Order: sequence, then structure tokens, then C-alpha cells
Amino acid sequence: SSHGTWVAQGSIVTQSTTKTWMYTCVPTSAVTADVTVVFAANAQGAMAVSVYNGVDQTTPVEAGSLTNGNNNSATPTIALNAAVGDMAVTSMGQVSAGPHTATATQTERFNLSRVGGGTDTRSCGQDAVGTGSSIDFDWTMSGTDDWTMKGFILTAAVGAEDFK
Repeated sequence: SSHGTWVAQGSIVTQSTTKTWMYTCVPTSAVTADVTVVFAANAQGAMAVSVYNGVDQTTPVEAGSLTNGNNNSATPTIALNAAVGDMAVTSMGQVSAGPHTATATQTERFNLSRVGGGTDTRSCGQDAVGTGSSIDFDWTMSGTDDWTMKGFILTAAVGAEDFK
């Protein structure tokens, strides 16, 4: 679609607990929109919005493709199985200000921090075009604080050249 599909993703930290979220929206016409996220009084967060063209408008997110991870490791990773031409999208959050380094084989879309006023928060996102096999999404972080990671597959529209 020429309208693009947007993916809002980020992380929220509440009393040292990290939650990562991802939402999609498929507009029916070209729009300019603000995305507003309201955090609870005791929460901090960081978020980003990415827009992808070439997404199937009927089934933008491939069924059953959601993957979750949660650990105390300095090298979080999750794997997604994306068909050739589909787009694998991930979001990671950590109770930390960073820095974080993405795997060189994926495209880093955002790497944001929220520092001060309580617990520091880091929110990062990557994507990669599917190759027909598993794609490992990794980050290298400065510490082992709690992290969460989510990922899913955006389905390519029939006849789409590629994702942008």
C-alpha cells in the first residue's frame, strides 16, 4: 500500500520491571498522525514509530510470529523465522541507560534512552528482510540488567517490490 503500515514500539519500566510492547496500524488512506503514549505516574519509557511500505493490508502481522524473550544477560537474542521477502521486526527494552550495540546484519531503527527521575530505561529496535530461514536478533549491552524483547513478522503484500 502507498499508505504505509506503522509500527509503534517501545519499553516501559515500572519499579525495575521492564515491559516491551509493539502495536501496528494499517491506515486506509494517507494520514499524518501523532502517536501518544500515556505512562503511569511511576513509569518511565522510551518509544519510536517506524513506517513500512509493501505490507499486506489484510493480514499485516503474520499469525503466530510473536516471539518473546526475558533474561539477565548482556547479550539478549531472539530468533524469528521470516519467509523470503517478509520483514522481521523486533523491539527490546532494558532497565539501563545503555549503551547498546545492534547486530551488524540487521538494520537498527532506534536506540533511545530515558535517564533521570527514577529508573533509567533503554528502548531499541531492529528489522531485517526475511531470507526463508531463522534470523537471530542480538544486542550487546553494557550490563546484565533485566530486559525484555519482542518480535513479529510483517507480511509482504503480493507484488510488493520490497520493504522500505
